[in-house]
Amino acid sequence: WGMGNTHRHASSLADAVVSVSRAEIEKGSILPYLGGIGRAKSIGSSAYRLLRVAAGRDDLTFSLQPESECDICGGRGLLLSTGKTYQRLDGEPCFLNQRNPFIPPGTVAGSEPLVNEMLARLPCLPPPEIEATYALEF
Repeated sequence: WGMGNTHRHASSLADAVVSVSRAEIEKGSILPYLGGIGRAKSIGSSAYRLLRVAAGRDDLTFSLQPESECDICGGRGLLLSTGKTYQRLDGEPCFLNQRNPFIPPGTVAGSEPLVNEMLARLPCLPPPEIEATYALEF
């Protein structure tokens, strides 16, 4: 996909490269969830984040905000074609072409083990009071 031969295969979130929403970084809403993640990258486009995960450039992406189905439909297909998964944070199925074009209440995408590890960290919103340390790239 024109992204080189870098294929990431982190075995845990502590080793993972995770791409996250630039807007969620600026608002600070996602910062408490970055503790314990190997490295986080701030990327503005949800479609591009999904492409990067499908191509193996990043291990995982997640968002706490609703996603527009037009932003995620192609990336979701690429993820599924590479054996990766895309899940809503509430565990409900993700259907497209709905009356409301936003996928609530947020999503996580990557290999199934990393997705499950991330989902276990997000049992409820808002986040628990924790001191987060993280490495963030812009």
